Amino acid sequence: MRLEITHETTYRYQPPADTAQHVVHLRPREGHGQRVLAHRLDLEPMPLALKCEPDGFGNERCFFSLSSRHDALRIVAHSRVETSPAASSDDLPQTAWEDV
Repeated sequence: MRLEITHETTYRYQPPADTAQHVVHLRPREGHGQRVLAHRLDLEPMPLALKCEPDGFGNERCFFSLSSRHDALRIVAHSRVETSPAASSDDLPQTAWEDV
């Protein structure tokens, strides 16, 4: 099954912010019957730089900062995923939480 997912978050600031540092986790995970076909982040205002990398658990996190005065931040994540029947629990990794 193919799914189109849109996630939107809007922040409004009073008083306006002069600078801001952000991190978002909005890309769906790969694996266990799910494959990401496309993913895009739309940010308003647009940051000068956007850096995305996996965290320690394999989730993608994106860092960005805003250095101009703004009274709102709009984050929209657009994703297209393909899913297949979930694996049984016997097929999942059996790692003790202490080892994670």
